[in-house]
Amino acid sequence: MPPVNKSDDRITRSSQSWDLRWRQRGLDKKSVWPAALFQVNGAVFFLEMERAKLGGYKDGRPNIIRKLDAYWQYYDSTDCEKDFGFRKFRVVTVMRTPARAATLLDSLRAAGLDKATFWVSSEADLFSFKTPKAPVSFDTILA
Repeated sequence: MPPVNKSDDRITRSSQSWDLRWRQRGLDKKSVWPAALFQVNGAVFFLEMERAKLGGYKDGRPNIIRKLDAYWQYYDSTDCEKDFGFRKFRVVTVMRTPARAATLLDSLRAAGLDKATFWVSSEADLFSFKTPKAPVSFDTILA
């Protein structure tokens, strides 16, 4: 899998070394429009920053659920591989508050998007991720 960008940025935390790559430009593809794309130790993540409450309803679904459904349709697709050079990824969605993060997780479950692909956190608990199925540790990608 090609790197997210050509730089070789490394961040060291304690005795662990992270290979971190970050990109915020050239991400306006047809299927998804992430705020950023980053890669940590080979694991690829799209970043979505959602500051508003669930809203922008269309066909009974809020905007963020439609957006995350588009990511699910894009996951492991030839379009994703053509656009970015990889097929598998996770989506980190940061909500403004823990309550909004919990509401998003409930909405993902209700929409049938209860996939481990979606990592949700809040600005207050930035590195405390949950998927619609269970909590997940960012440190798992360091192993």
